[in-house]
Amino acid sequence: MTGRAGSALLVVAIALGLLSGCTDGPAPASNAPAVAVPAPPPGTRWQGINEVVVAVPRTWATSTEPCQPAAPDTVWLTSDATPPVPCPLVRARGSVLHVDSADLGPLRLRTEVRGVELRHGGVRCRAGASGPCTLDFAVPSLAASFHLFYLGPSPSAFVRRMMRSLTVLPPGLTTVPVIPYGAEVTDAMDLLGTAGLRGRSPQVDFPHYVTGTRPQAGLLARDGDAVRLTIGDG
Repeated sequence: MTGRAGSALLVVAIALGLLSGCTDGPAPASNAPAVAVPAPPPGTRWQGINEVVVAVPRTWATSTEPCQPAAPDTVWLTSDATPPVPCPLVRARGSVLHVDSADLGPLRLRTEVRGVELRHGGVRCRAGASGPCTLDFAVPSLAASFHLFYLGPSPSAFVRRMMRSLTVLPPGLTTVPVIPYGAEVTDAMDLLGTAGLRGRSPQVDFPHYVTGTRPQAGLLARDGDAVRLTIGDG
């Protein structure tokens, strides 16, 4: 093989050799697999605030209404956007997980869960096989705090297990933000937009206030997901 054809083949061979030498080394970051959220234990769901979630029994209700949970076993969510309400402390008729973005105050103990350092106040239980037991824990760096009051079987093991389930969500996932009960629709839309979500509201002819969201506050959502507001008469 001579002439131009031979020269062209020689150039192609050299180019292929150079390209093959560039394929060694790590793959580009864009090809890295997405980090998956571990499945919660059977019978539970992920629920929390900001990027932090814990495994909550599926049978527990969710409430953002001030002053009292909506059911005996409830996840009650508030945040810095929740205006202070002059009402007595929540009186639990059952178990309550209070999730908030506010600081729980000084928590003297530290532990690590899935590589995340959290602070807690230790388990406190009353006498009796069904408790109740309480446990405060928080991730201050991510503005997530949890106050757990549990009344049920093996209460000490239950509250410890919930703290040990704490998980920080990977990029692309978040939790539905807490929309204060009674907020104006425009304010609710702004809060959802700040969280990277799209708010939707029913068309109404007169002012209404927000009573909740679908999905509910604290549940998982992907960036850009639509969240529907539920409203009451203004």
